[in-house]
Amino acid sequence: MAPGKSFQCGSHNYTLKGDAKISDALKTYGVVTANGGGDKKLAKLTSLEGGGLRRFQREEAVLQALVSVDNVPNLEDSCQFGSKSSGVGVIILSEALEDAKYLDPPLNDDVWWMGGPTYGKENPLAGKDGVQKQITTGECTPRDNAKLGAEAAKLKRALEEVFKTVWAILKADIANPSQHRNLWFKKDGTPIFMSFEEANDRLSEVQVEEQVTLFLKSMFNLIPPLMLGWAEDNLIKKRESISDFADRIVKDYWSDWRSSSERGGQRRRRRSGNQVGRAQFSAPSAARAAHRSSAPSWTSAAPASCAPPAARPPTPTSQWPPLRACRRPVSPRWRRL
Repeated sequence: MAPGKSFQCGSHNYTLKGDAKISDALKTYGVVTANGGGDKKLAKLTSLEGGGLRRFQREEAVLQALVSVDNVPNLEDSCQFGSKSSGVGVIILSEALEDAKYLDPPLNDDVWWMGGPTYGKENPLAGKDGVQKQITTGECTPRDNAKLGAEAAKLKRALEEVFKTVWAILKADIANPSQHRNLWFKKDGTPIFMSFEEANDRLSEVQVEEQVTLFLKSMFNLIPPLMLGWAEDNLIKKRESISDFADRIVKDYWSDWRSSSERGGQRRRRRSGNQVGRAQFSAPSAARAAHRSSAPSWTSAAPASCAPPAARPPTPTSQWPPLRACRRPVSPRWRRL
């Protein structure tokens, strides 16, 4: 396969357009057009060396099982070139990704979420003037307000469509633990789920709970930390039944994951508060007052639905442990008198 040359895959002829990659994130994808005209499509090239043949065949099978799932590209054709040990497998997908942007999460997913810190990378939900900006600050819901502006509709659609697709994938008895690193988003926030060569299928037959929880974790990490309550009411509880196997895992793991995430957020706020307190203690009185007036207030700024828990009240004095009687030790010299 070479750019500009025609090749046959399945029952159709295609031409590879330009270099065989979309971006640095997807070095094995290339745009192709069917001979005779038509829309642009995407060709995924997989080396068959090592375990490549297994990955290629798995992705074929998974895409065929997900043919009716929204936001997953359709499998148009598939073919192989060369030997099974050193050749190349090609999958033709219906989505060309021309108007989509790649979601590039950092390695540390605990401090990242959809619309959160960008770490110098492109934010697919941001407008043209702020492709690297964080679009969420202290919102509890992705509704359109003064803070989020027009990008609120994108965030809301992205979250709703992502989890609608997650439930459909689980309903097909499939889980993809690395899905959060294979997401693209269109201009209106519609997601595109890509790359299923490491996905696992027939989960309920062999009861592979770990793969389901890894898939859920990769998707739950997309939810902004102050929107967990909104997500539980609108994304988790309102979903249609998946299966007895998947519903039980979703219910149990969401409860554990949310509790763990909220405890992590409280620890980060306490560390932030301690740093503010040390700054106030060391500052002069005038500067200290100005610092207090400008310091963020988590409990007053955030609505009650997503405000952190109130501080624990002090223990009543009646519950304090009894104090030992303090006696001054008697000097041995006086004891002899």
